[in-house]
Amino acid sequence: WSALGKAVGCYEAAVQYADIADAAIGALTGVVGRNFAARHGASPGRGAVVLGMGSLGARHLNAQSDLDLIVIYDAAEAEGSSGPRPLATRAYYARLTQALLTAVTAPTAAGRLYEVDMRLRPTGSKGPVAVRLSAFEDYYRREADTWEFMVLTRARVVWASDADFAGEVEQGIERVLRVPRPGVDVAGDVLRMRGLMDRERRPQGFWDLKLSPGGQVDAEFAAQYRQLIAAAEGGPLTPST
Repeated sequence: WSALGKAVGCYEAAVQYADIADAAIGALTGVVGRNFAARHGASPGRGAVVLGMGSLGARHLNAQSDLDLIVIYDAAEAEGSSGPRPLATRAYYARLTQALLTAVTAPTAAGRLYEVDMRLRPTGSKGPVAVRLSAFEDYYRREADTWEFMVLTRARVVWASDADFAGEVEQGIERVLRVPRPGVDVAGDVLRMRGLMDRERRPQGFWDLKLSPGGQVDAEFAAQYRQLIAAAEGGPLTPST
């Protein structure tokens, strides 16, 4: 019972760390957005959402976790903003995202608030820092690998400028997860990804419950595999972990 109590306590702490991160992102995005709008005008179109990926999306943070983020926007028919220093739509959201990253990662006397990793966005570090919703869906339909779909099972909206748009992003994620991928060996891809991870990050002893065989990572991979299979077959989408 003592071990069970500790496990429950760790889970609760991980959720609370995620709640703190959500609150920090929400507060900073609001401040950054208002300051940015004062210079460049209100966000064109329907605004943006911030997706939490990885441990943040799964609400499994710890005190040392970085934040995996993706920014998705929908400009609708707007070509740009109309403020004192207007910007074209793509430039607007790219610079707004950079301003948010600066706010979250800026060094202070007490250290950085968080380290941020945005490499889980479509095309990784080669792509734009903010992604249009239509381009996001198109990428997953045409180009994404199995490991990217695995990552997407943990995506969660942590901030949105508009609740309706947030709902559309969530629906878009579900749509791409449910698209059948004939000819793709999902099980083989998952095993290869796990093998690659095992070669790069070896368990640190028997009590490494995250990386050891049968540990947390194996459980997560198994759950994500089942989610991808169930989604393509029209089954329910449930949290991966």
